[in-house]
Amino acid sequence: MGKSKKFAIIDVETTGGNFRSDRITEIGIAIHNGEKVIDRFETLLNPEISIPPFIQKLTGITNEMVEDAPKFFEVARKIVELTESCIFVAHNVKFDYLFIRNEFERLGYSYNKKQLCTKQLSKKLFPEIGKYSLGALIAYFNINVSARHRAMADVEATVIVFENLLKADTQQSEFNLLINNGIKLSKLPSNLTIEDLHKIPETCGIYYFFGENDHLLYVGKSKNIQKRVMQHFSKPTTKSNKIISRTHRIDYEETGSEILAIILEDSEIKTKTPEFNITQRKSKKLYGLLMDPHWEKPDENVRFIIQPLNGEDASIYAKVYKNKRSAKSHITKLLEEYELHGHHEIIHSGDRILVKAANESSEKIIVQKIETESKLEVLKNDLNSRKNFNYLVIDSSFSNSEYSVFIFKQGILKKMGKLENGEAFTSENHGYLDDISIPINLNDYLIKFILKRKKKYILKEL
Repeated sequence: MGKSKKFAIIDVETTGGNFRSDRITEIGIAIHNGEKVIDRFETLLNPEISIPPFIQKLTGITNEMVEDAPKFFEVARKIVELTESCIFVAHNVKFDYLFIRNEFERLGYSYNKKQLCTKQLSKKLFPEIGKYSLGALIAYFNINVSARHRAMADVEATVIVFENLLKADTQQSEFNLLINNGIKLSKLPSNLTIEDLHKIPETCGIYYFFGENDHLLYVGKSKNIQKRVMQHFSKPTTKSNKIISRTHRIDYEETGSEILAIILEDSEIKTKTPEFNITQRKSKKLYGLLMDPHWEKPDENVRFIIQPLNGEDASIYAKVYKNKRSAKSHITKLLEEYELHGHHEIIHSGDRILVKAANESSEKIIVQKIETESKLEVLKNDLNSRKNFNYLVIDSSFSNSEYSVFIFKQGILKKMGKLENGEAFTSENHGYLDDISIPINLNDYLIKFILKRKKKYILKEL
């Protein structure tokens, strides 16, 4: 291993497994130069919250032990100075890295490091072991450990694992591949370095690939924009290869909310028309589903009409589809799901699709009409559910300093904005939110997206 590389081998003990809500109770760091440990640091930390009993039992760290320990902000500078220019190494690296990065975020500081996971590296270099917990590797390498689940003891064990991995990977090819997130440096465009990619934050937002003369090639979104950008290079598709071969620089914008990232990505693609966002930037012929329609030739047998959107208020439609085929496919599926397909027929009428009650014998009508109409009403109520979506949606999942707010009225996103954490949403700061108008198909997608992830957001009925 080249002497220019330094590694900060780190372990933290915490009050629990959620890096957003739990806190660090102990940290251990060993600085390794690729040959030996050249510096060490360890300390208990006051997490400023209570340590649960089962965690106290697991780690041996009690509330009394951390009562007079320093708080994270008191050792933050030491950690920054000690780990400067180091690759962040840990067993299950994301756990330790996210806890430390989040502690720094609480202080308003961005802590970004290249990372190396000794668990993943062990799987690559020692496939015969089969189990790769730190405990399993301690047993495999016959490491003496003074106290498991204490930060420095686990660091010292990880150091020995790390040194065995160094010996096994004599060319450091697997080391470099994991450090660089699977990216082969020879595949990078001449205008970019791996350091450029590592500077991209591991936060939620959108990213931009620019070509020569700042020509916009591509816009994408992700809850971890660094990871997603790196995937373009490490697992390139035919499309990605075309993009990255012409890329001169990469830019990004942090949004702090996946919902906001979806909205911003759509807006940027529509207004800036990136060359490779072909599908998203196309002006699609959208179709809408009308229930109980009144049209120029009234027909009491017509239950639904599917027709193109022609500039009218799209909110009058129960559902909006990206094209005629997906509209027909969806209504066919719904009729089958609600056991109505035998009682209705789908008819093409110019640009429209009509769903009509089928002509049935009088005997069938007498026996089944009430049941069929009842099922039809249930289907209509379900289709009309968008209008019942009157919610304040709060997304605080990506930041300790602020949260995003979205207001839906009758299923239409009307306002959105950001407020500082600790600042309650009230009628007064309601006015600080921005009015928003987005395409109805994107609006419907957002509601579906939110409802699928209800546990992630706070939903307050208006």
